[in-house]
Amino acid sequence: MRKGPVRSVLVLLLLIISAASAWSLGGRENPLSQADRLIAAQKYDEAIVYLSEFIKANPDRFDEAQAKLRQISKLRLSYNQTYFALIDALKDETSSEESKLALIEKILIEYPPTNPTERAFIAQAYDLALFTTNKVKFDAIMRDGRALIDGSRFLEAAKLYETGFELYQLQFRQLAEVSNELKENSLSYVQAVSASIQYIETGKDAFQAAFSALAAAYERYAVAGAAETAAAEAAYASALEKARAQALDQFSTRRAILEAGRALVANFESYKAESGNMTESSFLPFAYRLVLGRPTEEQLEGVLGALDAEWAFALGQAQASADKGLASLTAS
Repeated sequence: MRKGPVRSVLVLLLLIISAASAWSLGGRENPLSQADRLIAAQKYDEAIVYLSEFIKANPDRFDEAQAKLRQISKLRLSYNQTYFALIDALKDETSSEESKLALIEKILIEYPPTNPTERAFIAQAYDLALFTTNKVKFDAIMRDGRALIDGSRFLEAAKLYETGFELYQLQFRQLAEVSNELKENSLSYVQAVSASIQYIETGKDAFQAAFSALAAAYERYAVAGAAETAAAEAAYASALEKARAQALDQFSTRRAILEAGRALVANFESYKAESGNMTESSFLPFAYRLVLGRPTEEQLEGVLGALDAEWAFALGQAQASADKGLASLTAS
């Protein structure tokens, strides 16, 4: 037997074994990955201890471990700075609620608290800042909506009230202690109100035109001479029929909005029963007030109030025309 081929085979086997061994070593997890996991979990003290032991066992990898230690130092500095900034903001009465929320959200995203005391503190601070922010927005919407109604800008008012449906909606969707059925049902009523506003916007020109035409037809009828009376009366009857059709359509839309608002009130009672939360710093109390207006307010407000105000305005125009016509008849 010749030695050459045998030696070649042995060399080849040794190369294969060496390659497999090298691959196996290379496939092992980097010991520093454990430090990364501890850092990601914000277990900085444990990570420091682990890295200290790693340096003792692997002095040749000192620079790698030192980089991890610097990372921990930087994270702790940023963490402390953010927390101190939040505490300063909470103590500063001039600090905006939006800035407090931004700091809290940064903490929750970048440094989620692992300590129960910290979690409770952050949760309480977040709830307070969110409520204050949403309350300020809500009050501004109600105030500005009322101003739009006073300026006879009824559709703009309704659409402004609609923007308030975002207040607490995200938190409501994420509630674990409330059934999905209640959440979906409530959101469907909000969507129904939005659809009604869209429907009103689509038909607003026809509604306004119908009542303007009715007012004009009555004025012409009131002053028509004998030869014009029949034509004026027919025109008035036609205008009246069109206005009546628009009124019925508006009434149907109003009823849908009213029912949605009442359903949101009822759902809030169900929400309190399911969640045990009796406070009104949540989605449903804000939503139903945006639809129906605040029970304590005497003036019309909310989406329903804007619709009723438009209806009153249209009837007022028709009444003014009737009064003008009667005055003309009396004068003649």
